[in-house]
Amino acid sequence: SSDGKWETFVNFAGLMRYVPNGMYYARAKVPGKNGKPVVTRASLETDVFTTAKDRLRLKIIELRTPKKPKAQTGTFADGRAKFDQATETRRDLAETSRVYRHRCVDCIVRSWPGIETRRADTITEAEMQKWAKDYADKYAAPFCNGSLNVFREVLSMAGLKHDENPAYKIIRLGVLQKELELPTADQFSKVVETMRHSGAATSKANADLATFLALSGARKKEAWGVLWRDADFDKNEIV
Repeated sequence: SSDGKWETFVNFAGLMRYVPNGMYYARAKVPGKNGKPVVTRASLETDVFTTAKDRLRLKIIELRTPKKPKAQTGTFADGRAKFDQATETRRDLAETSRVYRHRCVDCIVRSWPGIETRRADTITEAEMQKWAKDYADKYAAPFCNGSLNVFREVLSMAGLKHDENPAYKIIRLGVLQKELELPTADQFSKVVETMRHSGAATSKANADLATFLALSGARKKEAWGVLWRDADFDKNEIV
């Protein structure tokens, strides 16, 4: 250049070096706002000539590729509406899970006045950190973690990508596992026998169900779906 600050290379069109600091740049003509081409440049983030040559082609392609307009980000309420609809239409959710998810979002709204009218991209990490701290003072760790998952989903449905979503910057709380005190085999047998001879109309069925749940590891709803044809008596297993 006339001022001596920029050096160009005849054999590498579009490659420039900023002489004062030795950094390399890519230069390309791109469509301007009025449709006329304009010259723009971008750093290749290196002061090594061979590295700059290797990066030049992709950087010029990047400069000439039209930028996609940024998707419009909605408010928390917009995200919540989509979240509520998804919660109601998901076939893999049990009714108790639907109630839980709705309860989480209700508690979030009550704990953060004005959150529903906030645009998702205006919610900062610092605000999320403060909310999480205050929320943890009021609710148990498992519910805090569940609410945080819901918060993440709502903001995502409002239009935020993962890296833009401040809820993903919040670390889930640790949950202490309760120490289980299970009965011994003899104790369990006595419990079952007590159930079986309790005199109730369904005492035998209740005892059989308790035994089946304990020995199979099935949940109550899973046990309801087991039929006689599912039992392989030769292999002593449920198929």
